[in-house]
Amino acid sequence: MSHFIKFLTPALLLAVCVSSSFALDVKSGAIRNKAIFGIEMADGMRKFYAKEAAVRSMSTQQYISNGFIVLELNIVTDGSGLLRVYHSRPLSAEELSQAVNNAAGAVGAPTAPQSYALPLGVTDVTSKAEDVYDALTDGTVIKDYPNATHAHTIEYRIRSRQELLELFEELEKHWLREDDEEGEEAAAAGEARAETGRRSLGGTLFVLKN
Repeated sequence: MSHFIKFLTPALLLAVCVSSSFALDVKSGAIRNKAIFGIEMADGMRKFYAKEAAVRSMSTQQYISNGFIVLELNIVTDGSGLLRVYHSRPLSAEELSQAVNNAAGAVGAPTAPQSYALPLGVTDVTSKAEDVYDALTDGTVIKDYPNATHAHTIEYRIRSRQELLELFEELEKHWLREDDEEGEEAAAAGEARAETGRRSLGGTLFVLKN
């Protein structure tokens, strides 16, 4: 029995590690109204639902704003509403140093690293800045008034950059109705939930964990 437990434990640990690496939960057919899709945060308080037919565009972009690097996903629908889901973090010491060198190069100044070296201790501080930033904001959206317009914008900030990328990838697959291998197998077995073997944005719920 002890030999079996020794064999099983590493397998269980591997299973836990593999499953935990996929934080995004995609629930096909979770919404009874197949014309609607939804995105929910794990806290249960932040939710977005829209008609699949109302979606006009999906996009991602990355930019720098006020010392932070931002990766955001935008979904534009009919009307004036815009969904914005983003991940943001403070620029690292290396990124700050590179930005200074880039600026110096743009005006013809020397760009030798020693000329623009960051002060001692800055590297240690910036390495912890992201954790501090997450702890302080706790997923709360930061709006930059009046430099940016946020009217008619639904905004969510999440802690995991990877999860945001996974969300866009899954939204893209479902909106483009790409083939779903699991769905095809289910359809062949006669299961009603996968009649076409293709993904569908309508009826699908995307649950973010971070």
